[in-house]
Amino acid sequence: LARKAALRSPASSAAWAYLLEICQKCGQESEAVDAARSLVLRRPHDVEAHLRLAEMLHREDQCNESLRVIADAMQIDRRSPEVHHLFARRLFEQKFYEKALEACSPPEVDPDDLHTLNLLSTRILYAMGEIDEASQRLRETLRHDPTDLDSWMQLANWCSETGNYKLYDEATDVL
Repeated sequence: LARKAALRSPASSAAWAYLLEICQKCGQESEAVDAARSLVLRRPHDVEAHLRLAEMLHREDQCNESLRVIADAMQIDRRSPEVHHLFARRLFEQKFYEKALEACSPPEVDPDDLHTLNLLSTRILYAMGEIDEASQRLRETLRHDPTDLDSWMQLANWCSETGNYKLYDEATDVL
């Protein structure tokens, strides 16, 4: 049933995440990957199909294949912020921080669609030990979406770590 729902809804990352979760609980994770592969075969020019397959290929030993699938998705639509986000996230997960940070600023993507990439870039900077820069960039990102409470909480935590109490007070005032 979860497989049918996922195959009917290629754009629904929630349906695919549920399929993966069910398959993992049953010890059949390969079933989710197989379903995504079949979707790509049926819809070879569909970015969403490629994204779902790349998401199903989430284990470390599947990273290279996931990156190849993402590259295929970029060939279909270079302007998709979701494709670039998944690409940057995969690089980040593999600790290719410089490449991941670079991938967060794709020139093909409309600047108005870069919010999730900007948020990811702050996590990458933090992982690189650039906590002050990560905090400043996160604050700048929050100017465009001041309702993102999770990011305000993250900002408060980072500022607490670095002793940036002026920015900490600003973040906690929002919370």
